[in-house]
Amino acid sequence: MNRSVALFVAMALLVAHALAIHTTASGDFAPPYDMAFVAFRVGHSLVHEGHFAWGADAGGIDSYPSFLWVMVSYGLQRLYLSINFWSQVVGALCALATMLISSRFHSDRVASLVAPLLLAMSGSYAAASLSGTETTLVALTFTAAFVANERGWSCTLGLSLALAGLARPEAWVLTPLFFSMRLFPWLKHKAERGPSLRAYWVPLLSFVALALLRRWLGGDFLSSYTAGLLTFKQSSLSGVSSALRDFLVSSVSPALLVYSLWYLLRRRLSITGRRALFIGTCWALFAATRETESLPLNESMVPVLPLLLIAVQEGLINALNSPRLWVRQLAWSSFFLTGLLTILVSRAPQNLGSIPFAQHQYAWLEPSQGEQLGARGWLGRPGLVEEIEKTQYLRAMGLFLRENVGANMTVLTPWPGAIGYLSRMDVRDFRGRATELPGEERLRSWRRPGRTDVLAALRMKAGYIVSNCRPTSLPPTPVSLATEWVLHLDTLQDARGQRLSQILEALAEYELVTVPLPSPSRISSKRLHGKGYLLRHKELSKAPKLELERDGNYVRVSCTHDGHLQLADLRLSIVDASGDVLMVSPTGSLSTDRAVLARRELLLTRTGVNAVELIHTLLPEGDWSGKELRATLINPSARGQHHFLKASKTATLKL
Repeated sequence: MNRSVALFVAMALLVAHALAIHTTASGDFAPPYDMAFVAFRVGHSLVHEGHFAWGADAGGIDSYPSFLWVMVSYGLQRLYLSINFWSQVVGALCALATMLISSRFHSDRVASLVAPLLLAMSGSYAAASLSGTETTLVALTFTAAFVANERGWSCTLGLSLALAGLARPEAWVLTPLFFSMRLFPWLKHKAERGPSLRAYWVPLLSFVALALLRRWLGGDFLSSYTAGLLTFKQSSLSGVSSALRDFLVSSVSPALLVYSLWYLLRRRLSITGRRALFIGTCWALFAATRETESLPLNESMVPVLPLLLIAVQEGLINALNSPRLWVRQLAWSSFFLTGLLTILVSRAPQNLGSIPFAQHQYAWLEPSQGEQLGARGWLGRPGLVEEIEKTQYLRAMGLFLRENVGANMTVLTPWPGAIGYLSRMDVRDFRGRATELPGEERLRSWRRPGRTDVLAALRMKAGYIVSNCRPTSLPPTPVSLATEWVLHLDTLQDARGQRLSQILEALAEYELVTVPLPSPSRISSKRLHGKGYLLRHKELSKAPKLELERDGNYVRVSCTHDGHLQLADLRLSIVDASGDVLMVSPTGSLSTDRAVLARRELLLTRTGVNAVELIHTLLPEGDWSGKELRATLINPSARGQHHFLKASKTATLKL
């Protein structure tokens, strides 16, 4: 098999790998990540409103960190192409182009396929290729810059470094890294073979041009991310080691760098391997200091993965050419073991027959950086499943808001991407990345947004709050929601003291609403995606109203509703003077079990001036004189005693 055929097989393997893991629970092709929709929203605003921002009066040029990816989004929407599909196509093409370039670093035609094959097997790389984000575009610019540096192509090097910086703010660090190699004898090119100094003027001028554009659009010369590149206030040695450990677990193949390091110490690693190892290691360490929350499979590290695997390739070639048989066998064994482990990372945890392998796989994929807001933050395939579930839920929520809630309403959420793009509403970012937080004059970094003053954000009195990002069997309670915000979001981590009480007091102004979510793939689909939960401000007065009427021995419960679609259970009870409660069942029988409901999951729609009958039932025979009949709508599956339980006020009728 010649190299061209083997390279084609590697590319086909990557495509198959990506399509196999980027699927929903029903087996459908999954949409881009929620974060990608932020770029789509900014691109949409630029196409249709002429604003290089999240909205006309919200956000700015840095609402999404990648200037280049916003322009790609702008171009796709300007051509009226499907942004979901074509953003993933562009990402996949960039991933394939990166594989092609990474195969051009060694004279040995077969050995030069080590890096492409490892890329094709990598779950991190496969997931990034269809994420809808700029990750593989950045990887392509990284690899192209390295190729240009190796070949001494000054113009290509300058252009690649400039595009890398425009594609991701932290990539500006590459320019001084490439320049610094000229200062080390063991890294620099031989005389008259390396790129000239004029190559570094291109990224410098691009950096200045972007700063001037940002200033012309009303922002600062430097984005919040770029301004904080050399700030390590939130970094720690344990945090960096945790980020690197998670990257190693998610990608696996960088473990083969032990061969590169061994031959580096023996001074037998090629000059290409030394340079790839230097750039890759420096950038990985720097990126590890930037992360607080990451995309699935540590996607922030993926751009440097091709360079690290080129260094791996150079080390493995030395081992495979060793005169010692056991060294060659060890190298091949390590290569195939790495492939096996990458398969396990991309595989959903399952038992192997009677062997309880799933629990060990979950233990292996446990994140060392702790849980994230709204998600566990698993490594490997479980983390990708979490992200896909989150995006599906938020897409469905965005569709519901667009079809059922007024466009002039304000929505507050920590996950503004899909909701903001699909709803077209005034969506505010709870973490200050896409839109400014109250009292702050500039946007925060997407990589390290820091904590938010939850009370200040709640004082905005947004009409709606999307407080969860994934389907849940139980609706949130005020205490559970406030505790989660304090632990993962608020500036003061006081989960038992005054801060929790203050947030609970602010949440008292909101009511919980259970809504039916449409299928996120088709708006008109009759198949529901499930239930979703919204917090709605009580000042909107959109809660349904109940009326009780008695007609002889019959009781009628009617409802008037001026709001949007809503799900609710009907609780009907009889209370005597001593406080004893009997619950009325759908058949009219009585029970002391408080879990008994008269109606389950009623779909409430706008009724207009005429009330809609919810139940008309015959009361059992008995002396009901002096007792009260009470009717209340409650949120489905809600438990306990709190103000999120009720979906309406209680209607009372004296018998």
